[in-house]
Amino acid sequence: MADHVARKRPPRMDEASLKALKSGYVKQKADEALKKGNYREAWTKYTECLELSVGREGRDKLLSNRSMAYCKARRFEEALRDAEDCTGIAPRWEKGWWRMAQALFGLKRYDEAIDAYKECLEINAENKEADKSMWDAVLHLTTEQVAEGIVRMMERSQEEGKMKIPTVEDVTFPEKVEGMFRHIKFMSKDMDDRKLYFRKYRDWKKAGGWKAATGYTERGAMYAGAKCYLQAREDGMSAVKLLQKEKDESSQQARCVDEELAYAYSVVGEGYAAEAEHPDRDLKEATKAYTMAVDLSPTCERYKSRLQEYGRPLTDAQITELLREVYNLSSVDLPPSFLEEHGSRKGASTRKFCVRISVVFTASSPAHVTAKMRTGMLSQLTEALQVSRTDVIFDGMKVLPRKGLRVNFTINVHGDIVLGNGVKQQMEHDAYSCLGGSAMFDGTGVGVDQDDVQVELVDITPLVESKNDAESDGDVTEEGESNERSIVVPSRPKLELEMPYKLYKLVTSDGRPVERKEKRAFQMSRVYYNSSEKPEEVWAEICDGSCRWRQSSSEVKLIVLNVPLNLSPKDLHVEFKTRYLRVTHKHTGDVYLEGQLERSVVPQECFWTYLGGDGEDGLMIFLRKMNLELLQKYWEHSKSWWPRLFSHHSPIEWDDYEKDYSDLPEVVAIHHRKTEAIQDAERKQEQLESKKVESRKERNELRKRTRQERLNVLRTGLFKSWVQLERENPKIDPLASSRPSDVDKFGH
Repeated sequence: MADHVARKRPPRMDEASLKALKSGYVKQKADEALKKGNYREAWTKYTECLELSVGREGRDKLLSNRSMAYCKARRFEEALRDAEDCTGIAPRWEKGWWRMAQALFGLKRYDEAIDAYKECLEINAENKEADKSMWDAVLHLTTEQVAEGIVRMMERSQEEGKMKIPTVEDVTFPEKVEGMFRHIKFMSKDMDDRKLYFRKYRDWKKAGGWKAATGYTERGAMYAGAKCYLQAREDGMSAVKLLQKEKDESSQQARCVDEELAYAYSVVGEGYAAEAEHPDRDLKEATKAYTMAVDLSPTCERYKSRLQEYGRPLTDAQITELLREVYNLSSVDLPPSFLEEHGSRKGASTRKFCVRISVVFTASSPAHVTAKMRTGMLSQLTEALQVSRTDVIFDGMKVLPRKGLRVNFTINVHGDIVLGNGVKQQMEHDAYSCLGGSAMFDGTGVGVDQDDVQVELVDITPLVESKNDAESDGDVTEEGESNERSIVVPSRPKLELEMPYKLYKLVTSDGRPVERKEKRAFQMSRVYYNSSEKPEEVWAEICDGSCRWRQSSSEVKLIVLNVPLNLSPKDLHVEFKTRYLRVTHKHTGDVYLEGQLERSVVPQECFWTYLGGDGEDGLMIFLRKMNLELLQKYWEHSKSWWPRLFSHHSPIEWDDYEKDYSDLPEVVAIHHRKTEAIQDAERKQEQLESKKVESRKERNELRKRTRQERLNVLRTGLFKSWVQLERENPKIDPLASSRPSDVDKFGH
């Protein structure tokens, strides 16, 4: 009897182990399908893996991979759901946020995608791909969306207590967005940089917000754009106070802070400049603010032009008074701008000093010391004495009979008495060199009497502290709080902001906003006769939410927005008449759209489609225009354009979007092609004639130059080319002497 060899059976696997083994095999197949581009198979396999998975371990990676498969198949809604589940399981996993950002980008929800990319960068700051994609998402925003995002950041800062709420004037949220939009457009055009605020918005998003001073400056600019000029002044001055405090505490970043401070002063200036009809307009204070801005940022042409614009209407007496208020320290009542820049905090023990300098110039009148010379001397003093430009102050002039002109300067040294003594000694030793020397005064008729230079180091602490004590109760803190606790309800601005697009808005077919067009003179807009050249279609969405529509020369396309999703096409009834359109539910009688058409259509050629979705997958109606007005005047193609869809709608502005004349009626198109052919022939003929004229001019010019050279040989016996002759005998401009001389920085 044969011996039987006993075989040991393998241990039976439990159900969890079997599922794990099968899940690993299916995941491998899913990964292979994803690499090959078989996305349907991939997400199906990943779904099977998720059903087999036990517990939370590894589930986040499966959701991430399935999200990627959905995303590559452009099924962004499903991709977003998986990404949200993934980040819920693993909130500190970078890839989950990346998947969410990609899905949101695909759904064209760019602002939310920016927030998701920001989460990626917070987890891994070295992720260059996330940084690049974040910038790409910012560039896909419209200017109006950037403005709205910035306004929301302001409101968040107010809620978090970083900024105090407005107390003087306020407007509605849409008006704030419009004000910010106008400011962004102005700054982009003025600085020739369309992406200026796009970069700022990206940086603020990455940083998770802004410092309080930046918030006040931008809010002040926004309120100026929304015509809340009184609130703009207050926000601008709040920013000035915080920035000056920052500058005093961090001398290493003084130059960077100076630029921010100049911008804050410009916001104050715009608040005072307001508009011509504003009852509180104050050009003197506006000029004063821009004087400070120019001092802080002397290379900015925008500040200089604004200073001239606002200073030009002022009289010489007002300019003199303004300069004393900005620069003069001899008055007992110091100007607020000086105190905000140099004043100490309440209770501070630090002493404040300034150096007062009096120099006698050998000039007969103040006219000899021009504005250009004054600016140059201030710059030279700044460089020679090693002090800040904002601390060097021109303090007025006085005529001395039979002696000359006494010019006063003040150097503010804050609490540095050693610096003050150094300045005093240097000016007493060689004031002429400190003021610019021969490079400044040679040829001007102005000299410096070194023997009559008076320098004094003065303690101004009591003067500054008394002024600060009187105003300290309302000082703004870094957190945006105020010591004054009374509740104030802001009022509406004294001038109302005219809001555009109150009754309709311009969007794409799926409802996304489009970039607002730059308006041109005479409401001009571009015309397209070739359908291949047309840009993205722009639709007008009626603000009652009933429909959005667009048109070409022969057709009106209409999307009805109130139709429920996934409704059967058999349940819809669309009634076409020559001047009437009605959309209803066959069984319930619900009316989704009804109205008297602006112009006639051809009912037999009108039709509709419905795919059960939204946008162009929803209920779309195509109306064939009758175009009676165009056929009567076939050469005026604009006659085909409807100003509105229904007679009860408001008209669409003529230049809101381009005109599509690519489908003109055939009889009109034939005439247009003939006209274009004739005009092309005429243009070619004009070009030939122009070339002949240019050729004739060139020959005449050549003969003239040759004759000029020959005459010179006959007169002098030497040959010189016409170029040399032109250089030796330049033409004199007869109008040069009548042209106005350069104006000073105030436009005078």
